[in-house]
Amino acid sequence: MLEKQITLQVSIGSRLISFKVDPIDYSIKEIHSISVVAPIQYVWPHPLRNLLYVACSNRSISSADDIHSLVTIAVNGHTGMMQIIGQIAITSRPIHLTMDSSGQQLFVAYNAPSLMTVHPVLLDGTVGAASAPISNMIFGNFPHQILITPSGNSAILVTRGNDANGDAPEKPGALIVFPIKSNSKSPVQVTAPNGGYGFGPRHLDFHPNGRWVAVSIERQNQLHIYELCNEKLSDEPIYNLSTLPQPMRSSHDQLAGTIHFHPNGRYLYVVNRNDTSVYGDPSDASEYEGNNIVVYGFDEITGEPKLIQHVLTESIHVRTFSIDDDCGLLVAASILPALARVGNKIEMIPAKLSFFQIEANGKLTLVRTHQMSNQRESMFWSRLNTNKKIHQLTIK
Repeated sequence: MLEKQITLQVSIGSRLISFKVDPIDYSIKEIHSISVVAPIQYVWPHPLRNLLYVACSNRSISSADDIHSLVTIAVNGHTGMMQIIGQIAITSRPIHLTMDSSGQQLFVAYNAPSLMTVHPVLLDGTVGAASAPISNMIFGNFPHQILITPSGNSAILVTRGNDANGDAPEKPGALIVFPIKSNSKSPVQVTAPNGGYGFGPRHLDFHPNGRWVAVSIERQNQLHIYELCNEKLSDEPIYNLSTLPQPMRSSHDQLAGTIHFHPNGRYLYVVNRNDTSVYGDPSDASEYEGNNIVVYGFDEITGEPKLIQHVLTESIHVRTFSIDDDCGLLVAASILPALARVGNKIEMIPAKLSFFQIEANGKLTLVRTHQMSNQRESMFWSRLNTNKKIHQLTIK
């Protein structure tokens, strides 16, 4: 039997990097890196094969805004080496993507213009051209995530909306549930409390029992819990909590972010971010303490979350984090260096990987941070992976 490995995959700009993680001191060693055609926006692993699907776009670095692609990468289960095996062009910046549980379809969300495409996964694991759009589909304002429901029969598109800005009125947010089976007659459902005004959802996650949906409400710094029954969300949240320990001094850019249940379903983790000055005026520096992870205990019977902890990430603007239950580890990745107010001082805080040990009671203990070298290239995605498929090879 081969020894289990802990790997961490991180994107910086257009590079995807694999690190080996030492399970004792949490040091990291680069295994391999590979470059794709444009900065990476998000990555999704195949559920059954050692394949990664990479969404990339040059919108953030070029006014041409003309390179948008889905790239298929094979990963060697023994060595961690990566190889591009397929690539297709798409029409706009992809912001998120996901797959069905069989790994036969890839779903991609786009924020500007609001759109979703569905792609077949071919026999060799690469991605095919988008299929015909789902009829009567509503794409909402600023889609930010798409996920398949636990039953595999539907998907939920999370549309964030936008705050009012100058003469532009607020654009409402929504959770849009739609069937993905060709023989389904279920209608599209739009959940938007108060018509979506004052409702800015960013990310959601499903409880392991499939009954509860936890949603981070980005623009309002809230956690909503919805019930999912027969592929339909409750019209209003069952629970609605603030994610903040206290109001921040610079509240405009205080935002809720990524959200994940612990695999055991007893705990829930949500990111808070404050990043008013990634590269800007020191007089408007970010709030260091506004960057933290909230830990909730979770009652799987009632759906009630109860606050356990706020723990600093010691970085600014964590965009992604992941959990490895086998080694009791959570790793959070911040996107860029940023100016922050730490006590009475303004400091430049580097981009970091923050390693937390998950305690038996769900609390997080920061055990190590790694300063990353990216300056202008965003660290947009990260993923921990205990290699349970080490016997499988996809690169000869």
